[in-house]
Amino acid sequence: MSQTCCSVIERASKLLSQSLKEQTTTERREGARLARLMQDPAGKAFTLAMVDEVFRSGNASVQSQHWRQLIEEFGVPKYLGIRDQCLLRLGATSSAIIPALVMPVVAYWLRRDSSRVILDAEPQALSTYLQTRAADGFRINLNQLGEAVLGEEEASHRMEIVLRHLKNPHVDYISIKISAIFSQIHLIAWQETLEEIKTRLRSLYRAALPQKKFVNLDMEEYRDLSLTVAAFREVLSEPEFHQLSAGIVLQGYLPDSWAAQQELTDWAIQRVANQGAEIKIRLVKGANLAMEAVEAELHGWHPAPYPTKLETDANFRRMLEFGSLPQNAKAVRLGVASHNLFDVALALELREKSGTSQRVEIEMLEGMANHQARAVRDTAGTVLLYAPIVSHSDFLGAMAYLVRRLDENTASDNFLRSSFALKPNSLAWENEKEKFIRGWDMRSTVSSLSRRLHPAITGGKGFFNEPDSDWTQPRTRIALEQALASRRPLPLPPLPGLAPTLEIAHKAQIGWEAFDSKNRAEILQKAAQILAVERFQTIAYLQAEGKKAIYE
Repeated sequence: MSQTCCSVIERASKLLSQSLKEQTTTERREGARLARLMQDPAGKAFTLAMVDEVFRSGNASVQSQHWRQLIEEFGVPKYLGIRDQCLLRLGATSSAIIPALVMPVVAYWLRRDSSRVILDAEPQALSTYLQTRAADGFRINLNQLGEAVLGEEEASHRMEIVLRHLKNPHVDYISIKISAIFSQIHLIAWQETLEEIKTRLRSLYRAALPQKKFVNLDMEEYRDLSLTVAAFREVLSEPEFHQLSAGIVLQGYLPDSWAAQQELTDWAIQRVANQGAEIKIRLVKGANLAMEAVEAELHGWHPAPYPTKLETDANFRRMLEFGSLPQNAKAVRLGVASHNLFDVALALELREKSGTSQRVEIEMLEGMANHQARAVRDTAGTVLLYAPIVSHSDFLGAMAYLVRRLDENTASDNFLRSSFALKPNSLAWENEKEKFIRGWDMRSTVSSLSRRLHPAITGGKGFFNEPDSDWTQPRTRIALEQALASRRPLPLPPLPGLAPTLEIAHKAQIGWEAFDSKNRAEILQKAAQILAVERFQTIAYLQAEGKKAIYE
């Protein structure tokens, strides 16, 4: 085992021991409940379904019906205490009679129970929270949640809220993703989409510039990676924002993030050399695995993230090591966002060895293992907490975040899952230590090739659809542009020539009817092969002659 590994393991052990000493009675109780949740698959399924499904309707009767159906399907969660189980049964029975009274109470219970993770965005409550956390030695990165941004009205609403936060004297750091401020992202219209995103980014940066507020571009879907990086670089390269320091998120579970980090670092080094401001990269592991898997399966693609947690950890540690180097950290501050105490210890170890302690910052989630956050703060000097906030009117629309966090943190290979009952030198601790060593050793060999360069394998017996065009790939968009530019109108035969054409068509019909299934299959297969080879030319003609949208 390398000296670095030994030092990191020792640091991580100390952080765990210190956090356990600082854990309050309430935090122990909450940790015990979450530990019980891990052993209650039906209870977890019920909780996820309740949060995700019950309040989709605004009608209390419909909500109560869904709620009772879930209880009937999964039963009352065993991880809850006896009192809560009794209240749940009583509420379910009562909801059939007085849903208008019961369901608001259930919604209030959800809001109260998640208040540590999703904070109140009302001005007075938010200011009090920010001042309290500042007094505790924590810095705060606000992330405004709300309804899904499906149209421009909601995008404008979200932009107004973020701009209002930037005027708050207690707010100095805020995160936003491009899909929250622009609803009509279309990768086929790449340049038009990019220009519109840049317009909105300028508004945010102009609001941040006078008071030196920090705007961080979040990352969610793989679809948005290249667009976000391009918009970030191009706007900050404009003279108006030459002195603005801003940030961007890169996800360790994407092989593509390694190249993006190198590209951004080279650009930032040149920017600083030209007297421009530094940038910041917030390094996360990623939290949209389920969505990426579904998206890929629907279209016949490989899922964009690594197939294993080990590879994700290895890439995360490779990027962490690269970002901690003095020659890189001088232009790019690094935010290491993780609750894995081994990764936190690794960041502390690398920054200390490289002399970049002021350039590498530890980041954690608000409300997740706060006793560990306090221990890390005491060791690191400060911790930046990522704090999702939501208005009362939008709380139920923010449930998707809660579902994702609950699912992510209770996944079998997630450090937080074991951390709720983690003790030094326990079997769980030894397992996490072994996973860290393997991920660290693998950092220089893990693949950096995008998993979306090639479609998923469709060979084998049986029928397989041709994979859809992947518009995230530049070569796909270029092929379409070339096909559109080279398309020429198809000449129709002159009227006297229609008779021979119709005769050929008639003979083809007779011939087709005479073929058996094997002959027909061969012809259809050949036709499919031609369509596959001439995919973009076909799309170009369908768009021009059939008036179809390219996505169709």
